[in-house]
Amino acid sequence: RASPVTTAALEYGTDFPTNISKPPSVKIHINVIFSFLCRTTKRHLTFYDGTNSCLPGVCHVSMAEPFCAKTREVLLDVAKKLGIKCHSKGTVITVEGPRFSSRAESLMFRSCGADVINMTTVPEVILAKEAGICYASIAMATDYDCWKEHEETVMCVCEFFLIQ
Repeated sequence: RASPVTTAALEYGTDFPTNISKPPSVKIHINVIFSFLCRTTKRHLTFYDGTNSCLPGVCHVSMAEPFCAKTREVLLDVAKKLGIKCHSKGTVITVEGPRFSSRAESLMFRSCGADVINMTTVPEVILAKEAGICYASIAMATDYDCWKEHEETVMCVCEFFLIQ
């Protein structure tokens, strides 16, 4: 049985594992993240910290373009073909969580140039870049707390993972 998720990798004949879906009659805006800000303090952010004997020393990897340009291009193209409103130059700020940001924090993050706040892009993007793995990130807004004050704020989001 076919998955309800449109698989860009199959459409393009690539081995990029990119999934993007569009539920019927739902207006979606996505952001294919271009850069990141890290506000985490409790995460392992590098493979090169001296604890792995296979990776001695320090390695300074450029994060000027942390996300894979080719993977981002595929995601942007598929979103366009599906008619999904897509923003291509977003900056995400990753925070510890599991709580959402306060309105004051969101306003501060926005003033620092963040378009999206999440809890999951760092350290994944950093570690993928260090390992030479193509990585891209898609974001969708679930809470407009600091710039769309007439909208109801999110009270709780529970994440469930379905393994097929």
